[in-house]
Amino acid sequence: MSRTFLQIWGWSSIGHPWALNPQAGFTTIALRLLNGRKGLFMERTLVLLKPDCVARRLLGRVLARFEDKGLNLIAMKLMEVTPELARRHYVEHVAKAWYPELEAFITSGPVVAMILEGPEVIRVVREMVGVTNGLKADPGTIRGDFSASQQMNLVHASDGPGSAQREIEIFFPAGGE
Repeated sequence: MSRTFLQIWGWSSIGHPWALNPQAGFTTIALRLLNGRKGLFMERTLVLLKPDCVARRLLGRVLARFEDKGLNLIAMKLMEVTPELARRHYVEHVAKAWYPELEAFITSGPVVAMILEGPEVIRVVREMVGVTNGLKADPGTIRGDFSASQQMNLVHASDGPGSAQREIEIFFPAGGE
């Protein structure tokens, strides 16, 4: 039904910011936003809206913060994280004693994976998200305003250029294009 709606309104035509990815089926919509800012170094990062964010219906509020900041949404999809995908994503934590709890949490419900783009986007997004523990996060950050837990902290954001590239390749094998 969504595909028909998009085609009827012409939203899948070349050059329009919204384009349906026909290979991904009905649950994945790829979004491409044109960047009119010239001369700026544009960086990309992966953001995951975790199962607690989805369950609490905070997706729109969190996404609005990124959009209000002027960041470009390059790709976005609602998906289930399998245990295998969790291990690939959290490879540096697999041997830690608390990893089984982390895996159980991230696989407990759907997540929204997205690629955001902008100048210094990795730093900007991490500052917007706040520190890992929601009880210690500053007011005005996403975790400071909406989270009261270290594990159920609503959002994952890449912590550097290397992890951003690795994580984008894990969640968007085609690069989000």
